[in-house]
Amino acid sequence: RSHEIKFARRSRLADLLTAACWTSAAASVALFLAYGGAHQFTTTAQAATSIGIIAGLIGTDLILVMIVLAARLPIIDRAVGNDRAMALHRSLGKPALYLILGHVVFLLVGYGMTTKVNPVAEIVPMWLINDMPLAFVGMGLLIAVVITSLVAVRRKFSYEAWHLIHLLSYVAVLGALPHELSVGGLLAVGTYQRTYWILLYILALGAIGIYRFIIPVARSVRHDVRVSRVERVSHDVVSIYLKGRDLTALGSDGGQYFVWRFWSAGTWWHSLPISLSAVPTNQTARITVRAL
Repeated sequence: RSHEIKFARRSRLADLLTAACWTSAAASVALFLAYGGAHQFTTTAQAATSIGIIAGLIGTDLILVMIVLAARLPIIDRAVGNDRAMALHRSLGKPALYLILGHVVFLLVGYGMTTKVNPVAEIVPMWLINDMPLAFVGMGLLIAVVITSLVAVRRKFSYEAWHLIHLLSYVAVLGALPHELSVGGLLAVGTYQRTYWILLYILALGAIGIYRFIIPVARSVRHDVRVSRVERVSHDVVSIYLKGRDLTALGSDGGQYFVWRFWSAGTWWHSLPISLSAVPTNQTARITVRAL
């Protein structure tokens, strides 16, 4: 009964998390409209441009939200579980890409209508605007990330190759930031709109930096986990015995998984989720791995 209650609670929290993600996107649109965007629909050209801006704001907002969901924030993992957070992360990928592509298309149409230039030909003058080349590069990287995440395409890559490509999403986000702050006065200094976006960027990139890099490295150094011996259980299963210090401080139990990286010549670039196969003591732990 308690398990059912806990599952129902997590389901409700997952629904709230989904609502919060889309509320964040709605807030970005509301701020744009509040700071003059609502008056930029008087002509067809202005309407096309404004729709493009809105699509870009929502798409970028969703990408930053996806980064937060993937950062393994303790408050999110404890509330809904990493599996639900990552499922929501994946579900936002395609909408974000479509919105970013719509952002580019509508801006080209809107600018082309304003300058009486063919939308395709408008690409060249748009490319020459300050910070726009970085934005185009970021969009290209984002397209690569989403395409390689499609199941049919992802099967053709090793996990490590796919993960390396996926990391380019951080570069894509950073590439988009300069043009957001400089082009068209959209995020003018001193506005709540600019503050909102800067805080969202800090949250997303700060969460990744702290919880995916700094804390894991600090824990590795603190607990000094090393392989003590390897025992073959069967022809395709081995148990890896580990030693370290103050391992009970991790608060882990048998069956829970860690993401492991073994610092040997052939494995240092592999990041593998493997469960503990025994309750850890203060100085020992064990994982059991099957060759797949």
